[in-house]
Amino acid sequence: MESKNNTKLNFTLKSENSSYDFTIIDNNKELTLKTEDLKEFPIKIYELKIEFEKLKQLDDNFSMFKTSERFIHAIKSCIQTEHYSISIDKDENAAIFLMKNDFFENGGAKIKIPEKELELKAQVEALTKIVSEMKKENKKKK
Repeated sequence: MESKNNTKLNFTLKSENSSYDFTIIDNNKELTLKTEDLKEFPIKIYELKIEFEKLKQLDDNFSMFKTSERFIHAIKSCIQTEHYSISIDKDENAAIFLMKNDFFENGGAKIKIPEKELELKAQVEALTKIVSEMKKENKKKK
């Protein structure tokens, strides 16, 4: 059996209220979809680790993709052409990523990415990242 390479893609997604760091990782066995709200503090991380076959069961629209590579290519294309939306559902503690395209039933395919409980170490790392970004922005302004 042919083994594929691991894939990791990173994007910055924009919504009306915020911007998000969005990462997709395909490591042969499962997909990881991870997003961070870049403007919220304390930082919130949303993460879904799921086998591709199980993901296809969450939304029937995904059954059209034979492989995870094709699925990831579709996400990348939707993001590059700005045919997506991302929002936070506070009731469900989840980020909702919607791929918009006419070939999907109802014009879109939705992925619900649950909020990840952060350990103290992860919170400190996230805070360090924010402070570092703020320092860079501050240097640019000077």
